[in-house]
Amino acid sequence: MIDRYSEEIFLLNPFTGARVDLPRCNRFRIRRIELSSAPTEPNCTVIILEEAVCGFKFCRVGDDEWKVESFSPALPQNAFVFKMKLYLLCFPRHSLSDTEATTAAANTATHFKLVFLTRPSYSLVQSTHLVESGEELLLVIRYFEGLPYCYNDFAVFKLDIRNSSWVWMKKIGNCVLFLGDKDFGYYSPSFSATEMGCKGNQIYFQYYHYLQGPGYTWWVFNMDDRSIKPASWNSFSVRAYSFGLIGITHSFV
Repeated sequence: MIDRYSEEIFLLNPFTGARVDLPRCNRFRIRRIELSSAPTEPNCTVIILEEAVCGFKFCRVGDDEWKVESFSPALPQNAFVFKMKLYLLCFPRHSLSDTEATTAAANTATHFKLVFLTRPSYSLVQSTHLVESGEELLLVIRYFEGLPYCYNDFAVFKLDIRNSSWVWMKKIGNCVLFLGDKDFGYYSPSFSATEMGCKGNQIYFQYYHYLQGPGYTWWVFNMDDRSIKPASWNSFSVRAYSFGLIGITHSFV
């Protein structure tokens, strides 16, 4: 949470009211915030990516100031903490050489091992999403195919941890992915289709439309035949049309 007037930034548990204060930060420059763990766990680290900044800010819960990691020309587009490593997804034109990446990883002040990843080159990219799926880290690229703004298409990759490279996936099997809108931090979870009681090998995504009035609708991309259709719960979206994906949790039943 960020106070729009004072720019105080803090973590808030909306159910218990518990609050964890963080150092102040310019809210207009924040593009993404990533937490390494639950705020109640020891050494929980908060990572902030800012617009057009070659690096990131970070602090541990309880610190009174942000520390800065800078490594030009790497421009992180997304960040994800996975198995005690901080993966930084960089724009193709702003990546580090192997030597530069090794130097940056060795000199980091964080307690993570930094891993620099380059996003595969695609044109007309609308959003990118790092998704933890079981023991794997997936990258989903949502882009426009054909003429500009013609229709959405998706490319899914899994991370080859041995050499920090992306491997294209034709299918995601019994998984179902939910992609959050870019204005809501790209929060994107993966679930077992069997546990969710739905068909696997599908990607649910949000589309922000203007033609019928500003608002969000949900669509489903089927990786079997690469078709796209409206999600069955869009009638609910009408009642909450102005909101993006806030969060998704497993069923408690």
